[in-house]
Amino acid sequence: MDKIVWNDEVFSVGHALMDQHHQQLVAYINQLMELLDQPQPDEVEYLRILSAVGEYVDLHFTVEEELLRRAEYPDLEFHHQQHSGYADKIGECIALADVGQIVFVTEFLERWLLKHILAEDMNSSFGVYFSHKSNYNNMIHND
Repeated sequence: MDKIVWNDEVFSVGHALMDQHHQQLVAYINQLMELLDQPQPDEVEYLRILSAVGEYVDLHFTVEEELLRRAEYPDLEFHHQQHSGYADKIGECIALADVGQIVFVTEFLERWLLKHILAEDMNSSFGVYFSHKSNYNNMIHND
């Protein structure tokens, strides 16, 4: 399985903090891919990475939704529902917590993240909202 290589032209949603979050999620998925290269993946490391993914996804969704709330994003409820569905699915993957499922879980997380960034955050009105809201990029720092 090939690692995800971050490229701003492909993955940037036009908001520095959200791009940093997405890059961290890419890094976690790439760590899982590195484990796949091992003849016998380390179960403790696998569980550590899965736990970190779960915690970071929760943080990411919370921050993203707060930014959208402050920006009065019109489709916030729909976006929240998408997040809730993904959080549930990611939670199920973490609950499996079986290193024998590492291929399935890693492939799922990779597909989810790429869909989250490319289809939901960037290619929808959400991505445009990030890019065009005049003071949106600075909102998180104005508290």
